[in-house]
Amino acid sequence: MSDAPLLELTSHIAGKNATVRVYPDRVEWERGKTVSGGKVTAAVLTAGVSALATGLRTRRGAGTEVIVMDAITSVTTRRDSMFNDVVSVITGGNTIDMRVSRDEGERLKSTILAAKAARAGHHAAASTPAPVATPAAPSSSDRLRELADLHAAGILTDEEFAAAKAKALGL
Repeated sequence: MSDAPLLELTSHIAGKNATVRVYPDRVEWERGKTVSGGKVTAAVLTAGVSALATGLRTRRGAGTEVIVMDAITSVTTRRDSMFNDVVSVITGGNTIDMRVSRDEGERLKSTILAAKAARAGHHAAASTPAPVATPAAPSSSDRLRELADLHAAGILTDEEFAAAKAKALGL
């Protein structure tokens, strides 16, 4: 797998903030340990007592997920709000919706599509066999020498030699 991301941005996936990274061979997103809005509200309303009892950090939904470029079948964008778009990364069995700013949405979509195109070109070049060298056609003078030798050896008659010579000369 490649080390340097082509693009990195923050998104909102399935109700959680996530760091999205696009690599030449994959798209991955990482949802860190976050504090839910409900826990913050409860902590404020109870002057911190609920936070002491339950803790503010949570692991639910944390982790890294990956989609390899070759599994992506389509990438679409749609407006989500006045300032945000949803970029949908579609695979054979799943759709991941990433909510990002409008500018980031276009960059995310174009970066994924460009990486897919580069991989498709790489796969096509890797799977295309090298051209087989074909022997060069003999030059006109080589062909005339060959015909003269055949005529001198008695293999070609005068008429056959004259016809083959005319053909070799393009007459």
